[in-house]
Amino acid sequence: MYVFFNFSTRVGLGARDYRSPEQLINMATFTAHPQHNANTFDYDYAVITLSSAVSLGGNVRTINAFVQN
Repeated sequence: MYVFFNFSTRVGLGARDYRSPEQLINMATFTAHPQHNANTFDYDYAVITLSSAVSLGGNVRTINAFVQN
């Protein structure tokens, strides 16, 4: 499973091929890391908030988040 977004600000979920996602959900907000550097890709991650809930099933599942000890 992977998640992508396209220029229409929708997030596709559960796709094995980006052209056929199982779900398309509008993006509510996109928050880049405040120290992101586009030249070096340092801190190259963001939080995407969706406008509605995701339905689990098919290729759409939860992941185990990294926990630092």
